[in-house]
Amino acid sequence: TSNPFGWEDETKCDDYNSFVTTSSMSSLHSIATAIRQAAASVEKRHTQHNHPSTEILRPIPIIFESLTPLVHLHGVQRVSLLLKSLGRSEPVISPIVAPVLYESINPADHRSLEDISDAIISLNVMDTNVESSSSSRTTTVLSGVLDLVRKGGGGSTGLGGKLVRHYVPFQILRASSNATTGMDVRDGCYWTLEYENDNLRG
Repeated sequence: TSNPFGWEDETKCDDYNSFVTTSSMSSLHSIATAIRQAAASVEKRHTQHNHPSTEILRPIPIIFESLTPLVHLHGVQRVSLLLKSLGRSEPVISPIVAPVLYESINPADHRSLEDISDAIISLNVMDTNVESSSSSRTTTVLSGVLDLVRKGGGGSTGLGGKLVRHYVPFQILRASSNATTGMDVRDGCYWTLEYENDNLRG
């Protein structure tokens, strides 16, 4: 496929953390191969800069920007097979974060994706009156509740096999206009999560 953003230029970067793999969206095999190549590159670069006998290789997370185009092009069943195959890859690819626009697929397809998931996260966005004041250094862009449903693990909790649900209030905030002058608006935004009385920033 074409590369309108010029990302192929990044392959010339000397930074060992920078690399690019490409694939065709029309081929799920091509996508799977590109993801595995990227994971293998991460593992190789990690091993080169750490002593292999003392470093434990951790699973490598993969985050899709959206599954919606792939689902529309290939269907849920084939995309499900792609996700399952990635979960059996070496090096270990985990977690696999795969957002889907809720309204874009039907309930049956949602259930198919849920059946192969370890956790489901829904963002329930509330209406936000975006206003800034001279006394505030931040502006609320969005707020709402993050609804997390996951499979219970083993251990002392005894929740193995059961579904566990969490409701986590969140806000997306933006620094004041004075602090973001000359910046992309997105660069001045950050998340806050309020979970178990702890305010976590991401």
